Amino acid sequence: MKFTIMPDPTPGHFYRAQNNDTVLGLTGRAYGVRSGSTRMRLSQLLVSHPHNWRIRRPPKNKFERQFYPQGLIRLARRFPCADKAYEADPWDPLSGGSCRPLMYIPPKTDVWFKPPVEVVQRASLLCWAAALTSLSLSRDLNLAFPDQIDLASHFLGERITVGRPGRGSVRRRLVMRSNLGLRLWPRQELKADPPAHAFTKGEMTATFMARAFGLNINSYFGDLKPDPVNKKRDKKLTIGEIQRLLKAADNPIIMFRALGEDTKTPGHVSVVFGASEEDDHYLEMDPFTTSNSGSVFGTEDTITLRDGRHLTGDIVGHDAREIYVLH
Repeated sequence: MKFTIMPDPTPGHFYRAQNNDTVLGLTGRAYGVRSGSTRMRLSQLLVSHPHNWRIRRPPKNKFERQFYPQGLIRLARRFPCADKAYEADPWDPLSGGSCRPLMYIPPKTDVWFKPPVEVVQRASLLCWAAALTSLSLSRDLNLAFPDQIDLASHFLGERITVGRPGRGSVRRRLVMRSNLGLRLWPRQELKADPPAHAFTKGEMTATFMARAFGLNINSYFGDLKPDPVNKKRDKKLTIGEIQRLLKAADNPIIMFRALGEDTKTPGHVSVVFGASEEDDHYLEMDPFTTSNSGSVFGTEDTITLRDGRHLTGDIVGHDAREIYVLH
């Protein structure tokens, strides 16, 4: 995304609010639409874009709470006058000032939903439970769990605890209990089984979860040469495809990434809730929080904005062998 400022509100560029601007008014000018449901929907898209989060204020009345529950863009003279202040990453706070804000006008094909419930994984092997707990608390599914430990215990058939590796710990029980396919692609399995089995193990896990929560599932295998079992599903995952799935679900979606044999972790799971094919960005709730987990917004340490190069790998750059999207 290039930082360019236009004198009029233009999709794909920044625009500085003027004296008589309103959110609905500048939305109509930006997208060439008059009053009605289309203009309202596009104004909600504008307000929801991550680059505009830091210039929002809470809703003030019934109308705003109904149509802009995440808040409305503040158009008052309370923001920095220097354009450079907006060139920084969008999660960096803006210092006070006496000018109206610069806002980003997203392409009208973008999809940006309300951030899902933040759930940080409580152990290294619980990303799947944290992500699915978040999704179950954020949208209406067949199953809902208030806590990732409750979710993991439900599928493993026994109460689990978080502790050091060893008897009774999450790590040991998750590795040993494999009847439900919840091992999430352990490295030793990839090394021991033929390639076709290595592929289908990941799909077994993701398919089981999709059925349990009442979700659809799509399989993607990147640029790898497909094996006989999966040759018809060798489809590359792109930002455009994520955007299409988000639109179809009209909700956040889950991404399972199965990594290669040379990585320290067998796979990773996250919740994706926004994407722009034109700007090559997507937005996710990543349960794993470290210095490598990406750029964060406010106090939500799991919320990250990434570009297309991170879509098919993990947070440190390992390419995924298999990717499954639950939507």
